[in-house]
Amino acid sequence: MKYKNLFWGVILILLGVLYLLKKFDVIWFNWRDIISMWPLLLVLWGISLLPIKAMVKLIASLVAVLVMILLISFNPVHWHSGWMWIGDFNKGRSIEYKQSEYWADSNQYARLELDAVAGTYTINGITDELIDFKHIGNSGTYYMRTTVEDNRHHVRIGPERKRNKFTLYRAHEVDIKLNPALSWDIDIDAGAADIDLDLTPFIINDLSINGGATSLYIKLGKRSDNIDLVIETGVSSVIIKVPKEVACEVNSDSFLISKDLPGFDKVSKSTHVSPNFSSAEKNITIQFDSGISSLRVIRY
Repeated sequence: MKYKNLFWGVILILLGVLYLLKKFDVIWFNWRDIISMWPLLLVLWGISLLPIKAMVKLIASLVAVLVMILLISFNPVHWHSGWMWIGDFNKGRSIEYKQSEYWADSNQYARLELDAVAGTYTINGITDELIDFKHIGNSGTYYMRTTVEDNRHHVRIGPERKRNKFTLYRAHEVDIKLNPALSWDIDIDAGAADIDLDLTPFIINDLSINGGATSLYIKLGKRSDNIDLVIETGVSSVIIKVPKEVACEVNSDSFLISKDLPGFDKVSKSTHVSPNFSSAEKNITIQFDSGISSLRVIRY
């Protein structure tokens, strides 16, 4: 029996079984969780190239898969959203958590740090408070904490690190509203997440997104004089909208990125600029570093 035939046969059977179990509501999971484990393919490919017996290769492959499962089990926050439910366990239990934070109007600057483990994350809408935060899931696993340092509000939002390893979680839905009177820095650490950011009402200085298998939609406005946008992802689909009145520069060195930049002029292999780049008073700089991804920048 050839190892490669056995290996790919087992992989196809597992994927088929997973799909059927999900289709019939026996288990729930996010397919991006599977994509986020792509490094395991490199390990298995390497094992297949070793000059050893087929049975030893099979055992080594099973050990590699077991180690990956253990890593995910003990570090779920860094890997995936978690299997949502099996059978009727925790099915249908949804808890909504809301929190707002008072704004001390003597402070004009704020920084938001968001740990977007998995699920859907939205920044859309304004508030008279410093920030409004809403989380929906089957367990109250998210927190929001604020501090004031050097006349700057510092907001941290993320999952509680202590998780019951026997509990199966739903994916998170997080909705955030910000105060448009402040100048914001935003730092997002994302896993397998869908992120929708409508930042048109806000003054944004720095926006940083570090993600895995991520879907990103970002709409920027024209209130800021300068916006520095840095995106680093693994496998992602990214759409960015920028105002036509604002100059924009897009930098990306990766050859695995599919770029769609209508209306931009090519300066070099890695740099594209909008036609008004040298004359506009306001500008947006986009630095995009990614694995296998698609990037579309639209001027509206």
